Amino acid sequence: MGRSHEPPTRVVGARDYAGVEQVGRAAALAQDYRGFAVRGVKRSPKSVTGTVVNTGSKKAKVGAVVAAFDDARRKLVFVTDQGSTRPQIVRPGKRAAFKAVLAYSRKPARIVVSVRASTAAKSGFYLP
Repeated sequence: MGRSHEPPTRVVGARDYAGVEQVGRAAALAQDYRGFAVRGVKRSPKSVTGTVVNTGSKKAKVGAVVAAFDDARRKLVFVTDQGSTRPQIVRPGKRAAFKAVLAYSRKPARIVVSVRASTAAKSGFYLP
């Protein structure tokens, strides 16, 4: 039996980062906003479109709309984080259309869409 020519793989866990300072982590977590619902997702050959609804109680900026494609066995086959909304700032109860550009041509068995958003910091700035 010959030796494998693949490079060794190392799984990195939380303990590998013990003592590493994560600058801005607490501020980023405080601004993280999960109050969005996704509606009316449609796929065309070049994009995924739909609407996000701010179901929370705060005004938030949508930094990205992420679309993940699964095959029939629910195995992840493609991810795009190139989605954006118009407008980017969405008030509570309001909606915004989104579009995520694709570079994937096969029809997925399932599309999972998630929203990365943030509230304004005390300084007035939002996360990217």
